[in-house]
Amino acid sequence: PRSEVSGAVSLNGSPVQQGSIDLSPIGHEGRAAIAPIEGGKYLITEDQGPNQGKYRVEIYAFEAKDGADQDADAGMPQVAPKEFNVESTLELEVDSEKVTKDFAL
Repeated sequence: PRSEVSGAVSLNGSPVQQGSIDLSPIGHEGRAAIAPIEGGKYLITEDQGPNQGKYRVEIYAFEAKDGADQDADAGMPQVAPKEFNVESTLELEVDSEKVTKDFAL
């Protein structure tokens, strides 16, 4: 069965306004999942959610240039340190139908 996963994400004490969270299975054939982070919150709905098991978590935070609203694909700089994304050791155990997990980076 798939699970709903939600929570809050902050960087240096402030909510991440735009970003993404990626879940990749560790040691099992589970389903990977990705969701946008908007206004410091993320939600992976059950129909798009991961199977139960352990997941590696990667978090990306984007910052608009000059305070302008821009799409992340339009060249907004990624501001979260590497230890939270490409070199992440963050893990999440999905063990119920609904999981809430906050990340303070």
